[in-house]
Amino acid sequence: MDYGINDYKSKTELTADRLVTSVIGALRHYQLCTELKRARYNEVLTMMQLEAEARDKKRLEQRLNAERRGELAVLGDAMEDYVHTELMASIADINRRVLPLRLSLRSELHGEEYDSFIVTLGEVAERLGGVAETLRGIIGAIRPD
Repeated sequence: MDYGINDYKSKTELTADRLVTSVIGALRHYQLCTELKRARYNEVLTMMQLEAEARDKKRLEQRLNAERRGELAVLGDAMEDYVHTELMASIADINRRVLPLRLSLRSELHGEEYDSFIVTLGEVAERLGGVAETLRGIIGAIRPD
């Protein structure tokens, strides 16, 4: 049983004033108990709302992260396409233009001058290839797995 007996009066001690005082005391105690129950209920309700908000926030963050990963994948694909088509086409174009130039310069440049020119062209080609590899590495780093 859930009765809170906090006072006992014998029949001879119970006067009208004491009866009113006991009843008022019991009513105040009841009011306090119901207020405590209501406060606990509100606390539980608030905790449930906070937990629901935290779950909603986590779901939103997961969705946004998924969207960002998708955007990064698109960006990575676009960069890879650019590297593959534009940069490689530029390297091929340079090689096509350099070959006739090399042949014509062979007759004009002699010995060390020609060798130095060819080494310089080779270094330029290597640097362009290095730039392409660097860009591929960047693309690999930003592309989500």
